[in-house]
Amino acid sequence: MGLALLAAAGFCLFEFLADTELRKLYPLQPSEFPDSLRRTIEWLALPLVPYFVSGLLLSRRSEEAKAAGAGVAVGLFFCLLPFSVAVSFLWFPGPNPYALQRMLSSLTFSLCSVWILVSAFMIARKAGWGVFFLALPATLVAMTFASHVLGH
Repeated sequence: MGLALLAAAGFCLFEFLADTELRKLYPLQPSEFPDSLRRTIEWLALPLVPYFVSGLLLSRRSEEAKAAGAGVAVGLFFCLLPFSVAVSFLWFPGPNPYALQRMLSSLTFSLCSVWILVSAFMIARKAGWGVFFLALPATLVAMTFASHVLGH
């Protein structure tokens, strides 16, 4: 999960650097990044809160906590995987000075997400499916609600 977080941070960094360079070249185009600090914090908290909750639950000794952490991880990375695959292979509009770096970080995130999904199902098979299937839909509902609240 650490490599996935690093790949996502790398993608955000390259996206921010590309946006900064494009704003210098074309100052009249609007930025893709939110201008308010509150909105930026909300967008950062959307994936990071479930990520840290999952990591905290997976680090516990209890099998039920591990199953719940695996369910939260599957919910989070199941939501993020289609986006990362689409960014890796389909979506590169306009000139982008960091297109290769963005593609590599997104591809790394996609591969890590697939591995996390497989590992989480293996943890749930070992630890028990009950709490896993409670945490998974709860995370999916929370991510969907948060995404709609943030307007995306």
